[in-house]
Amino acid sequence: MGTLRRLGTTSLIVTGCTTSVCVESTIRDAFFRDCLPVLLADCTSEPLGRANHEASLTVVEHNLGWVSDSKSLLAALTPVP
Repeated sequence: MGTLRRLGTTSLIVTGCTTSVCVESTIRDAFFRDCLPVLLADCTSEPLGRANHEASLTVVEHNLGWVSDSKSLLAALTPVP
């Protein structure tokens, strides 16, 4: 996070595998370092079962950051003509 902080980063877009372990750990780390994490739910996966994935989405949404999807992110980043 030192490099990200020096670059003025205030939020992170998070994707990855094993939502309930690796992804959630990354999000917790970002949150505790005063960075706003945004989890793209459709860009994560969970080999330990759908229930674990859904539980992690709930934890992130209610306690650690935002949950969105890739379509919404792309729409938000697309310039309006």
